[in-house]
This record gives sequence, C-alpha cells and structure tokens, in this order.
Amino acid sequence: MIEELDVVVLKATTDRIPLPAGTRGTVVHIFNATPPAYLVEFSEDDDPRGLGVFDASDNDLLLCLRRYWITFKPTAEPSVLNLGCGVTTRDRGKARELIEQQVFPVLGVRSIQEIIEDIDISTLDANHVRPNMGDPTQRGVWFPLLP
Repeated sequence: MIEELDVVVLKATTDRIPLPAGTRGTVVHIFNATPPAYLVEFSEDDDPRGLGVFDASDNDLLLCLRRYWITFKPTAEPSVLNLGCGVTTRDRGKARELIEQQVFPVLGVRSIQEIIEDIDISTLDANHVRPNMGDPTQRGVWFPLLP
C-alpha cells in the first residue's frame, strides 16, 4: 500500500498511461513508489468526482478518495456549520470520524442531517463556501477551514 511519506511526485503529464476499462478520468500524478502507481481524478460529464490511486503494474485500485458534503440539522444560532461541511476521504465512516475529531471539538457537536457523496463543488454556495474552502482534492476537512 502506498503511504503518504513514500510518495514522490515524478511528473504530472498524462501521456501514454491507459486507464482501467470503464474508468473515466484524468491521470494527474505519477508516483515513484512500491508498487509504481498513478493518481486519477475521476470525472463524470467533466465534473471531478473523486481521486483514486492505481497500481501501475496491473491497474488495481489501491486507494479511492471521495468528496463528501455533510449537512447538519439547522439551529437558530449563527454557525458556519449551518452551511455544511466538506470532507475528502475514502468512505462515509471516515468522513464522520474526521468531523467528530476535527470539526466538532472546534465548532461544537451537531446532528448530521445528510451526507452527500461525490459532491459537485460547483453546486456549493458561491458566496460563502467556495471562496472560503481548502483543497477538496486533498484528504481531510476542506470546509470550514479550521485553525
């Protein structure tokens, strides 16, 4: 398995790398790792939907990251969480875990109303969320930005 510390980005060119059958996306990085691997940004109708790391020797999916948008039950009190929370990770359970570990200690515990998988960033609030979010291609909480 590829560990973050073992990964060295060699280049960001995508020439000559065939994607596995049925995969729609773009190779965004090639890694010098054991096994050699490449990072694919999955897409649907030109909308990025998630990230996957593939073994370059046999095209097996090693790791898949998805973007989640979590909404909370509304409260009367002003809170950035009334807008929602954005997380990139491998599954819903990890998304909940990141929120519980990183968001709730800073902004208070809230009841989750909905978890949207593979959120289309362009559908998020253009005035408050999109200009104030981190990088949704990286694992972790990208909205709200935390200290």
